[in-house]
Amino acid sequence: MHAAFDLTPDGRHVVLATFEEELYWFDNVKGKATLVSVAADRRDPEVVWGPEGRSIAYAARGKTRRVLRQKLEGGDPEVLVEGPFSPEHWSRDGRRLALIETDARRARILTVSDSEAPTGLSEDFERLAGLRFSPDGNFIAYAALRTDRWDVYVSRVPPTEERWQISIDGGVQPRWRGDGKELYYLALDGAVMAADMKLGARAESSAPRPLFRAPLRPGWLNEFAVSDDGQRFLFDVPVYTPTTDYIHIVLNWGLSEPR
Repeated sequence: MHAAFDLTPDGRHVVLATFEEELYWFDNVKGKATLVSVAADRRDPEVVWGPEGRSIAYAARGKTRRVLRQKLEGGDPEVLVEGPFSPEHWSRDGRRLALIETDARRARILTVSDSEAPTGLSEDFERLAGLRFSPDGNFIAYAALRTDRWDVYVSRVPPTEERWQISIDGGVQPRWRGDGKELYYLALDGAVMAADMKLGARAESSAPRPLFRAPLRPGWLNEFAVSDDGQRFLFDVPVYTPTTDYIHIVLNWGLSEPR
């Protein structure tokens, strides 16, 4: 059973994290799965692709909690940051990694080549989830919880006090199209929504419109991915194996045997 996944922009490869602390790389073209690691953190098994599509970042178990980068061709993993963090998304230029502080569900942005601690995104919300850098790396989309409702927002990178709400009646799990001109998310009623985006001095958006109904009940966890062209959607849908149940009927139960 897998707990988290991420899709490469070209849609050819998927990386899976399982509750058994395993990481698998799946080739959608060849239909082949390869075991990458057995050190994932089962408590928060998020995993994301590196910008070049040949490495992954994941939360690892051990004496201390940390986020590691593992190259698919092998070798020892590299420590990106130590602490109670879970990776959410890597910017396309490879400079920044979006993190969730798992103990408090706060968002942090790590500059990968910098030795300084990750910077905070926003402290105004109860919880944050689903962080996604825009393709140009200048903005970040996320879902935020305030007064019992999740909504989708966009903020600048590096963070400032400016932010723009994209969803109207609630939403989670934002995803960018590869050119940054469209943002998708899941409405709280299960509809897949799309908003046209114009990124420049500010983030401008059209009114969100429904595309189709998602085959799942949306939550704040990462449960779907979108190909770079916005034409293919991958959902984390449980597959149940049918079982046959038998009913045993006992007649004259409780009666003594005839003498």
